[in-house]
Amino acid sequence: MMVLLLTGLALADGPFSPEGIYEFARYLYGQGEYLRAAGEFQRYLFLGRPPAGRRDSVLLRIGICYRKVGKFGKALRYFGKVGGSLREEARYQAGLCYIYSGNYDTVALWNCTGPKLRTLIFAARLLDGRWKEARKIVPREGRWGDILRMGMNLPHRSPVLAGLLSGLVPGAGKIYCGRTWDGIYSLVTIGTFAWQSYSGFERDGRNSLKGWAFGAAAVIFYLGNIYGSAAAAKIYNLERWESFKNAVLDMLGD
Repeated sequence: MMVLLLTGLALADGPFSPEGIYEFARYLYGQGEYLRAAGEFQRYLFLGRPPAGRRDSVLLRIGICYRKVGKFGKALRYFGKVGGSLREEARYQAGLCYIYSGNYDTVALWNCTGPKLRTLIFAARLLDGRWKEARKIVPREGRWGDILRMGMNLPHRSPVLAGLLSGLVPGAGKIYCGRTWDGIYSLVTIGTFAWQSYSGFERDGRNSLKGWAFGAAAVIFYLGNIYGSAAAAKIYNLERWESFKNAVLDMLGD
């Protein structure tokens, strides 16, 4: 009985017909309700038995729905089923999945087969740090040449040098990393503790409680200042890289 009911609904005109389900799925897609749209597109494939061209289009839409919500594994499975004239677009969408999931090297090793894929491969090579390979396929359209130069000339701070500088002059490593006020604070704090320790020993000799207390604090802050400077250099480099990565992804769009 249930089978007959479902069959009747599938064959009937209106919202429960395959075409009605398809149109509803397209509506959900347009509203940004991608998971619901994917479910309706799948229901359409089950009930509608569409011809090959329409089937490829729907499979592509389902893959895009899953890509847009970050379900890259599911998206790749659907893109892999797309054939015909949409195969190249499915490959492009699969490339976006790899890039958005941080798997840059997979796309960076692809061969260029068209302008759209060329741009995608170029972006992947940028994000993978393959500057020489990227220079061979710079897209003519857009600001990709500027983005390439930006990546090749990203400012960099050495954690080792930052630590050494702060070891020589407290706070110098943080100033080197662009954190001027943090550097000045470290210098003043450590300098104050060191002076208080010195004045305590000067007044009371080796048994000065003040001297030992402030001396210990000065050493702790001094070592923390070195570690913090090295960490500041790593954060500096990460922030510059994130800014570059966002510039590349913004150029790709969605």
